[in-house]
Amino acid sequence: MTIDAADPKGGADVQDVTNVVAHLVDEFHGMVPESLVAMTVQTARKDLAGQIAPEAMDEMLHCLVRYRLGRSLTGGR
Repeated sequence: MTIDAADPKGGADVQDVTNVVAHLVDEFHGMVPESLVAMTVQTARKDLAGQIAPEAMDEMLHCLVRYRLGRSLTGGR
């Protein structure tokens, strides 16, 4: 899995993103491929960049990705 470098304008750093991916891979083990988790984290990080305080990025990233992956499993319901 490849994680892009941090957004120099205040996004999560690589370690934060890697931790979010690792936690969600464990949480969705057997339900969602690791590559989809990593891609969803990267997309969510880009969506959140510049929208929230940098110190809140890892928590908000985790919540948003968990929500998106959960919705993908339920077909958007």
